[in-house]
Amino acid sequence: MTMGGRGFGRLSLRKKALIIFLLFVILPTVGVGVIVQYNYQLVLREQYTSSVHRNLDNVASQLSEQTKMVTDMADYLILSPDMRRYLRTYPSLTDQQIADLKNDIENFLTFQLMSKRTRPSGRTKPGP
Repeated sequence: MTMGGRGFGRLSLRKKALIIFLLFVILPTVGVGVIVQYNYQLVLREQYTSSVHRNLDNVASQLSEQTKMVTDMADYLILSPDMRRYLRTYPSLTDQQIADLKNDIENFLTFQLMSKRTRPSGRTKPGP
């Protein structure tokens, strides 16, 4: 069988139809399918990467807010005269003074925790 027009002419009609079908229908369809799938994969990868970055930014923001809250409370407790008086061993405090100082410290901590939790959006940090 030669590759000229005579070689193609010797093939049966069924084989010619099969070759034409492969060349003009199957191969272009497969080629377009591969290109579409490759582009679809790129789009999905980009969306996934974008979603992961957005989620990580949200986690970092929430962690930063929580860390700031703990730091603010620790700074207050370190610098608070009430805490210093409460922890000081000398001069001795009366039971009423100890209870008042303890109540003041607990009230501050409760206020700090509740004010961080009750935002209008229900989040610990306002949204972007």
